[in-house]
Amino acid sequence: TATRLTLGNELRMATQDTLSHFTAAACAANLSIHPLHRSNTNNIHRLIGGIYDNLIYHHAAGSRNKPRFWGEPKHDDRGQQNAQVRDAAADLLFTDYDRYLGWLRGERTDDQFAQKMQTVQRSTSSGVSVAAGPDNPAAATTAATTLTLNINMRAFIRRIPGSKRLAKLLRQGRSPGRTLAVENAKMLRPITLTDLHDLPIGWRITGPAFIGVGAPKCGTDWWYSLLVDHPQVVVNRAKFIANKELHYFVHFQSRPLNLSEIALYQQFFAAPPGAISGEFSTHYLSYPNSIEQVVCAAPDARILVILRNPIDRMLSHLNHMRVNRVHWFTDLSPEQIKLFNHWPIYYEAAVNSLYAVGLRRLFRNFDCSQVLVLQYERCCQDPAGELARTYRFLGLNDDYQPRNLQRAVNVMPYVLPRYTPEERAHLTAYFADDVQQTVELCPEIDLRLWPDFAGA
Repeated sequence: TATRLTLGNELRMATQDTLSHFTAAACAANLSIHPLHRSNTNNIHRLIGGIYDNLIYHHAAGSRNKPRFWGEPKHDDRGQQNAQVRDAAADLLFTDYDRYLGWLRGERTDDQFAQKMQTVQRSTSSGVSVAAGPDNPAAATTAATTLTLNINMRAFIRRIPGSKRLAKLLRQGRSPGRTLAVENAKMLRPITLTDLHDLPIGWRITGPAFIGVGAPKCGTDWWYSLLVDHPQVVVNRAKFIANKELHYFVHFQSRPLNLSEIALYQQFFAAPPGAISGEFSTHYLSYPNSIEQVVCAAPDARILVILRNPIDRMLSHLNHMRVNRVHWFTDLSPEQIKLFNHWPIYYEAAVNSLYAVGLRRLFRNFDCSQVLVLQYERCCQDPAGELARTYRFLGLNDDYQPRNLQRAVNVMPYVLPRYTPEERAHLTAYFADDVQQTVELCPEIDLRLWPDFAGA
């Protein structure tokens, strides 16, 4: 009876972290408790990164604004910092499993990854590595009361397609069915300061060090993932699920930017000392006035462009919109869907394969030394060499090599048939003039990699 009364009083007084208060009450009642001890020696946060014999990984920071633990004084509101380190740890778990779990266990890792972990640590309220093994029972006991995932994470990651994206959706309390609506909301409403994560301690606003401007369906998701894998690159502060693309300048169309709109854009990019941040919005190259707004908001940024055989790019773009965009409109009749497929999306796919107009505007506004034009096919043939060239262009250490250099990103099955030889011939004639002008603007384009135009 006394034990039940003690526990009841503790739980009635507890407004946060009920399980931690339960543990405190159990200790106060001299009940026998058996804490799980972490097998890892490094940790970035007491609520993140607990490994128990390679079977349990817990990941619970960011769910409470003012977490309180028994045995320690009440501390300030750290909810946003906890959420940021939680997101960083989730990305590491799903993209760099072996090195991250090895680092947690105290195994030797390369200097670049160790530096990356130091950057992540600086964004947490603790800011230090915490050993939470048998010699630190308080931390281990608290860890035992937090949310745990009783699953072999290695098998989970390798077995479930799209697990990283699913993890992000679940982490933000969103169902996959709402993803498209959520993702495209940022293209339909004004972007405000509420779309920014809080500035981590020790970071400073830098503006964008690089801006990718095009083109869509040219491997830009893949290339951006390799950029942010570099230990000297951090993701921008946008809260969007896909924060690779801000689509910031499409909101202004033909209206010039004012000073507050420029200042807001700069706020999206922050980094700790020695690091950079950027974005890759693939429609800037073709969208009216976007290049002019880019140079107005970020005249010193490095500009990245990836181009692909326009015929292959167009088919990929059409397929992407057939798979994804038609689902935005749930009440269309079959006749309306047919009209939608044959009019706006076909036109958009074709326009984004015409590069010369956007490139002329780009070189009119930026010096050639500020622009790096990559060819998708060459990146596929020599990803290490082209990535090292990209790193050098951005002033980064080009010795770094991501472990998942050739990992496929954003791949979807084709629901459209491939072009027939006759269709390719017609499209070759259509794109021929634009390809010729593109090569004149960008002599580094190797037409041998675009065999449809090899004789141009």
